[in-house]
Amino acid sequence: MIYVCDFFAAKEAVSNQMEMLRAEHNSWIFSAVRFLGQKPLRIHDLLNRRVILPERIYNPLLYIIARTAKTGIHYFEEEPSGKIRFILNQAKCDLYISMYRKPDRIYAKHLLKYKKLKNVFVELPNHRDILLDFGVPGRVVKVYRTPSLFIPEENGKPYDPQNIKILYASWNNAEGDPLEERGINYLLDLVSSNKNLSLIVLPRDRKTSEFNKKVEALGISKRVDMKWIKSMEDLKNSFKECDFVAFTPKKKISKDVPNSIIDGLSLGKPCIISNVVDFNETVAKKQIGIVLPKHKIFSFKISINKYRIMSRNAFLYSLHNTKDNYTKIIDNYA
Repeated sequence: MIYVCDFFAAKEAVSNQMEMLRAEHNSWIFSAVRFLGQKPLRIHDLLNRRVILPERIYNPLLYIIARTAKTGIHYFEEEPSGKIRFILNQAKCDLYISMYRKPDRIYAKHLLKYKKLKNVFVELPNHRDILLDFGVPGRVVKVYRTPSLFIPEENGKPYDPQNIKILYASWNNAEGDPLEERGINYLLDLVSSNKNLSLIVLPRDRKTSEFNKKVEALGISKRVDMKWIKSMEDLKNSFKECDFVAFTPKKKISKDVPNSIIDGLSLGKPCIISNVVDFNETVAKKQIGIVLPKHKIFSFKISINKYRIMSRNAFLYSLHNTKDNYTKIIDNYA
């Protein structure tokens, strides 16, 4: 199997999923350089079977790959593209597509125009239902569970209702304003109004001046910590240090199952999520966190008993989201 994506970056959730899959078979990844500080043709990447190219080279090479691939192509599709579809329709082998956006009629029509489409992998059951409603055959559409970076383990941190730590690990300047549109400003206001709350933020770039100004203006610098992650151990420790993991965008974001939330659940950390994210339905049904119907400031009071129930439910839910389960689901159809 050859893996292809529109972009590859070490800290990107979808890139991590690609790495999990291709590591099972020691396969190659082909990607374009588009944003997030990507650099083409680095020796380290080539030694690890990652070919990251400028887009002017990527598209012609993808055409060659499509014409010559024999075992199958797995394409991680960011947006429906007629240009890429034309290229992949040159393939004689089976085509597999992983998508991580909520589909619509346009997306379904796009998928139906692929000639060798074997399977489409979607994140949620309702995403599958949408594609079926728009005519994509049920035998083609499979639901996978978003994999966690961490092996599931129960939450070992004592919960103190008077000292609640919230982690925000979905900073992204590449898609919307991380402060307003992705909900950081809301969390800062929530912390400002609740003396029992503190916030840990994991940035992914140095565009932090507006964030720092907001923190200073609210007078909450002692309860807000910005951490720069240097290793997987740092990342895991940041999750283990918190009580809740938050993803509170004010508008629709491309990823409907946020990987930061999945990673937190795997360590028994309940989530705080806004209702514009499709995953909120699972959060409510499974009782694994708090769903915000509106971005209104409220008194944040969660009892020890209620927290224990959510934390336990989070851990149990995450047992399905392991790397092994993810690769098995994909490999069962590939």
